[in-house]
Amino acid sequence: MVYTEIMKNITLSAQDDKIEALKQVAKGENKTVNQLFREWLDTSIAQRKTKEQQTRVRAFEESVKKYSFTSDRKLTREEMNER
Repeated sequence: MVYTEIMKNITLSAQDDKIEALKQVAKGENKTVNQLFREWLDTSIAQRKTKEQQTRVRAFEESVKKYSFTSDRKLTREEMNER
């Protein structure tokens, strides 16, 4: 993934041992810590969007179930317009 847009700097805090472990992971993958962070950020955002979409779909399905019904007969105009 190539990042060519303008980026802002942020400062993060973590325990020394975790920072060192992350540096080793980055080195083993021939990447920088920044690259790993950006990948994590992209993945995290995508997962949250997916969860949000799933929640919306479930809510829609529930509302359809709540307000849907089936009938063996044709409804009258009044019945169709009832709220």
